Amino acid sequence: MKTMLNVGCSMETKKMAKIFKALSNPNRLELYLQIVKQHEKSYKTCGGCLISEITKSLNIGAPTISHHLKELSGAELIYTEKKADT
Repeated sequence: MKTMLNVGCSMETKKMAKIFKALSNPNRLELYLQIVKQHEKSYKTCGGCLISEITKSLNIGAPTISHHLKELSGAELIYTEKKADT
């Protein structure tokens, strides 16, 4: 009797790999942790998390922040929306 092995990755494995890859960058991980912390603070007021408030504490340029947000969003760790300045 032969045993067949499925050498393909399951969707869950691929999703986990995407998450681990997104969090493997130290700056991105720090940004993600800051977002989580800010979200927890604003959860009771149903407020969102403003990136402008978080980036003040990080020594990273705006284009890099944008790239990191795209990677975190692509891994479905965060959800973003743009709002006009008022």
